[in-house]
Amino acid sequence: MRISRAGLPPVAALVFMAAGGYVVSPVITALLIFPLALAVWFYRDPDRTPPGAPDVWVSPADGHVFFI
Repeated sequence: MRISRAGLPPVAALVFMAAGGYVVSPVITALLIFPLALAVWFYRDPDRTPPGAPDVWVSPADGHVFFI
């Protein structure tokens, strides 16, 4: 699983805060694990394999507008 390029700054910031929070208190790290997990899940970039059936329509569902 990859993280999309747009998600690298928020995920890196949360990792940095969790690592810094561990120095102060492990409780802070425990509290930051949940937002970190949500950010990783939100910004994931999974490999997609379209179905092999010829009569199926496939939408990219990436949120990118290619043509108007």
